[in-house]
Amino acid sequence: MSMTRLIEYDCDDIVDPELICPICHLPFTDPHVAKCGHTFCIGCITFWDEDYCPSPSCEDNWTKVDIKPITAKFVHNMLNRIQVNCKACGQKWLRRDQFELHREQDCPKELIYCKALAYECPWMGFREERLKSSGINDQTVKLLMNVLKNDNNTLETLNLSMNNDLTDACLNYVVEMLEYNQSIRRISFLYCNISMEAQNDFETKISKRKDVSIYFVPKWQRHDAKLSIGEQFVFL
Repeated sequence: MSMTRLIEYDCDDIVDPELICPICHLPFTDPHVAKCGHTFCIGCITFWDEDYCPSPSCEDNWTKVDIKPITAKFVHNMLNRIQVNCKACGQKWLRRDQFELHREQDCPKELIYCKALAYECPWMGFREERLKSSGINDQTVKLLMNVLKNDNNTLETLNLSMNNDLTDACLNYVVEMLEYNQSIRRISFLYCNISMEAQNDFETKISKRKDVSIYFVPKWQRHDAKLSIGEQFVFL
């Protein structure tokens, strides 16, 4: 909610007419001056429907792009010293420049959130409700929040450490699997070579045995048929 809607100007406090906006008829809020010399609240002139100066006594024409902020400190000091009342709680005799501080820290009718909102506390209500319903003061809340923050930081550090350890473990596992696969390939290669050598050696031995066996024919295999010269040689 805007500050203007929550402020009520004290009737007993006489305000210089030169500090009154000709559009809203209230003391200036963020005053800006037009090319013609007339001053307005920036909010009022921004939402003003006309393109020209609204003052009946002004004969100069100007557009909204011609307005400039007033930077003179004495003007802002005079505006800041104006006495105002808080419409929400009824607090009186507040300096206008201290009204925001009143809202942020003291106003019992200000709508606030729990200070543990960062930790997802859903409570929301008027400041006076929190003061009535809670016996814990702000200092205690701050201490508890610091404890929670420290615990949260510890958990985040632990989580980061565990993630790093898990990453290292995964990398080690991948390296071990690669080494294991290389070992399997080497063993398979050696096994194939050994098998080929054994097979060749076996075939060589079988071949030699066949060559020798033709010179030795058992007697029971002899027959009365006519033998060739080679076969006769075997029976000698």
